[in-house]
Amino acid sequence: MNRSGHAQTLVPAQPGNQNALKAGVFSPRVIGSRMEEAEQAIATRDPDELLDELLRTEIARLIVIRDAMDQVLEEEGVRGRGGQAKTLVSLRLRLNTRLLKTVDAAEAQRALWPPAAVAPELGGDEARGPHFLEAIAQEHGYASIDLIAPNEFDPAAFLAAIVTSDDATISVDDQLQARDLLTEWRRRHPESCACFTTRSARDAAEFRAWMDELREAGHIAADLDVEIAERIRAAARGEFDDGSKCVKTTTAIETVVSERMRGSNPREAPSARVKDRVLNARLWQNLLSADTGISVRVRLKAFRALDRADAFRECTCGGVRSKLQMVEGRRDTICAYLVRLLAGRHYRAAVAAVELPETYLAVNDVIDATVRARSG
Repeated sequence: MNRSGHAQTLVPAQPGNQNALKAGVFSPRVIGSRMEEAEQAIATRDPDELLDELLRTEIARLIVIRDAMDQVLEEEGVRGRGGQAKTLVSLRLRLNTRLLKTVDAAEAQRALWPPAAVAPELGGDEARGPHFLEAIAQEHGYASIDLIAPNEFDPAAFLAAIVTSDDATISVDDQLQARDLLTEWRRRHPESCACFTTRSARDAAEFRAWMDELREAGHIAADLDVEIAERIRAAARGEFDDGSKCVKTTTAIETVVSERMRGSNPREAPSARVKDRVLNARLWQNLLSADTGISVRVRLKAFRALDRADAFRECTCGGVRSKLQMVEGRRDTICAYLVRLLAGRHYRAAVAAVELPETYLAVNDVIDATVRARSG
């Protein structure tokens, strides 16, 4: 101590000399003590609950930083005086990537939570969703999974039912495997694919009965129904007010008209891969068995084997959409998808018809009018 110094600035000596320490970010000693405190605080916490809390906190923090960056870029621009992009732009893009990865991690965490941890107050088993086999059957319009024919099987619906199921018999490893398979499947197949169909109606009366049941269950029309219907009618007339050519929509109309005039619909016919179904009969039995004794692991193993053998129906209705697509192109893709979907007589078509009644009428009016004109 300097006895000739000013008394107001004199500081007693401290062990370890921490006078100059500010935040302690790079101090092993301070970080170590804080880690011990944090470990004691989380020792009694549920791991899943703690992870969910951390992910939500991290997402909130990233959103706040993102909004602050966007405000600066909006006020000051994205380029500096020399015309080059500002460093903040690169940082903003990196933050966006991290935010998306954190959101994906949070979604995966919620999907893997056991039922008791998600909603213990809902009343136990009565509050849980249907068994994953029941969910798969319902998605295809059947009461039991063993009624699904191989040509009606929707791989994405099968995998999604396992990923989102709260069935306690499904292990975390099984759900992770199903999630990886679902990600890979969606990467290789377009989101707007009308090739995969579910249970086919015996006749028009059964199809209308499905629609009535869906309406009673609470399905309502979508907000853009009328707009989509008018766009499909305009495409059939060759009128394009927004300057687009609606190539995909007109092609889809031509396809379903040709199918109707031939008196067939490939999307409702049995799969052409008869040989594959025969060779892989055992795999199909394991995959679509109603026996709850067949584990999810065995079903996933059968799924992977069938996928490698190309036993699933491939998309033939337009291919994977480009990620870089103009607004008009996206509308054209959606309308083409709905034309192909609503021209069918299967359960998926019934669901779409209830949610898009005006579009359903437009598609069938266009098809019927074109068929009459060419037949007469």
